[in-house]
Amino acid sequence: MKRTMKGLAGIVAGGALLTSALVAASAAPASAATPWRTYQCEGLHASVSYRVTNSWNTGFLGEVRIENSGDVIRNWELTWDWTGAQHVAGVGGVGYTQIGRTVYVNGLPHNSDVPAAGQLGFDFNSGGEAAVPDAFTLQGAVCA
Repeated sequence: MKRTMKGLAGIVAGGALLTSALVAASAAPASAATPWRTYQCEGLHASVSYRVTNSWNTGFLGEVRIENSGDVIRNWELTWDWTGAQHVAGVGGVGYTQIGRTVYVNGLPHNSDVPAAGQLGFDFNSGGEAAVPDAFTLQGAVCA
């Protein structure tokens, strides 16, 4: 009976080591932030900046900033299309929805305007491979 318990302890300990090794092997290291990419908006005195702040094998974190050098942008709405199977899982401090590959983001009552000569930003998390959109649309103006 003693041998069985000792043998069982060895199997459990070995299994724990194997499980730890498998978990460590399957966890991909996070990557560093990418540089900001800035998109100028046609017909607006505004730009949109975007960067991936962290990524791993099943998702990523991103950051978006709207910079306004003109008049107040009231009730702003920003959209972009993903190039792959990305899907937004959460956005901080703003409203959002995703239909197919298109993401729609808008201000809430406390941040519905981008101030004159000011900026507004938000973070998001997404499933899928880290991606940088080709363009954005702000208030109907293409930002590329």
